[in-house]
Amino acid sequence: MRKLFYSTNAYSVITTQKDAVKFVKFSRELDDIDIYYLKIRLRLDEEQEFEQFILNKIKATKQKTS
Repeated sequence: MRKLFYSTNAYSVITTQKDAVKFVKFSRELDDIDIYYLKIRLRLDEEQEFEQFILNKIKATKQKTS
């Protein structure tokens, strides 16, 4: 993993918080590489309409498989 970062001249990484947890298993190998992460949140302007759309799709799928 370290060779991959160094081959691109990368000494820092920016990733999402979700993907940053994957780097934990490489913590020793990446101990000299700075890892920064961003917390990403999804915000929907029309949350109720989206929720209803998803529920309708689930119901339609269930009806097809019944």
